[in-house]
Amino acid sequence: MLRRSVIALAAALLAACASVPAPKSELASADLALRKADQSDAAHYAPLDARMARDKYQQATQAAEKGENLEARRLAEEAAVDAELADVKARAARAKEAADEARASIQSLGGQPEGGK
Repeated sequence: MLRRSVIALAAALLAACASVPAPKSELASADLALRKADQSDAAHYAPLDARMARDKYQQATQAAEKGENLEARRLAEEAAVDAELADVKARAARAKEAADEARASIQSLGGQPEGGK
């Protein structure tokens, strides 16, 4: 009785894994997030996050090619989040650079920016 239950449970788990659809939309979302991160120069401003995103995306595509859809979906979702984080960090760093340049320009003209430093 117990053995049949274990076999039935194992069969149900295998069927559930086999029925997971290919993560096409998750891979597409991760790809888009990676492109946005590339456009914001995340490789320069947030290299670790950008590298982690790219690595996870590659792992996700490899898992999808093997039919490991659940793992591919998880990795693609993580890649998208890592890429979005890299993008945000890069945009923040670029904004800080622009603010620093504006502050330096104002100071070189002999003025003090409002609020000082």
